[in-house]
Amino acid sequence: MGDMIALKKDSIEIIKHFFDGAEDTLVYAYLDGQMGQAWVDQLENPTCAMIIVGNYVFYGGDYTSEAAKALVGYIPKSYKDAYINAMPDDTGWGALIEEAYKGRYRRYERYTTVKDMHAFDKEQLQHYIMQLPAEYTIKPFDEALYQKAMTKEWSMCFGLNYASAEDFLDRGIGFGVVYKGNLVCGASSYSVYDGGIEVQITTKEEHRRKGLAIACASALILACIQQQKYPHWDAAHKGSLELAEKLGYRFKEAYHAYSLRLKEA
Repeated sequence: MGDMIALKKDSIEIIKHFFDGAEDTLVYAYLDGQMGQAWVDQLENPTCAMIIVGNYVFYGGDYTSEAAKALVGYIPKSYKDAYINAMPDDTGWGALIEEAYKGRYRRYERYTTVKDMHAFDKEQLQHYIMQLPAEYTIKPFDEALYQKAMTKEWSMCFGLNYASAEDFLDRGIGFGVVYKGNLVCGASSYSVYDGGIEVQITTKEEHRRKGLAIACASALILACIQQQKYPHWDAAHKGSLELAEKLGYRFKEAYHAYSLRLKEA
C-alpha cells in the first residue's frame, strides 16, 4: 500500500466514529478542529485513521485490516522528529506497533487523572505561588517569553503546536518562571480543545527541586479556572503524577504508551 491520505479539516467528520469514547484531550484537539493532522487509508469509507498532535500519535478504526498495518508503519514526510509517542487504546493497536517498530520501541506506563474542575483548592494554589524563592519571578507568557521558549530545545514544547507567538497568545495560555532574565521553568497549554487545555510543564534541569514547577502550574491552573478552561493533566511518569496530586488532581488509571524511534540506528 502506498502513502496514506492527509485528511482536510472539512473532512474530520468521516473519522470521528473511530475515536468514540476517546478520553485523551489531544484527540479532542484534532476532532474539535483546533490543531493536529490526520491520515486515512482512503477517503471513501476509510477503514482506519491516524491522528498526530505534536509528538503524539493516535490510531482508530479496524486494527485487523491490512490498511491498519500499513498505517502504523507510515510516517508523514511533514513529521521531522526522530521520535514519537504512540498512544494506543486497549485493543490490538499495541501489537501492530510492536511489530512495525521491532527493536525501535520502548513501552512505558502513563497515568491519567480524573477530569474534575472542582478538584482544585484556590487558596492552596496561591500558597504554592507565594512559596516561589525570591530570586525567581512568575510571568504570563507574552511574545518575548514565547520567543525565548522557542529558541531552546528544552522549552520548545511550550509553543510547539502553534503557528506563531500571535497564535499562541490568541488560543493558548502559559506562565514562565524567570531567573536573571532567562526562562527556567514553564507551564503552558501543549494543546487546546473546546473547553480546555492539555498541560505541559518543564523545568530546566539545574533549577529543579526548588518549587518552581508547582508554583508555575498553580498559576496556570488558576488562570484556567478564571477562563473556564479545564487544565487536563496526563502524567508521563510517577514524578509528574505526584506533582499533579499535590495540585489537586486525582489519579484515575495507569495505561501503556510507546516511545517510537522512527529511523533505524
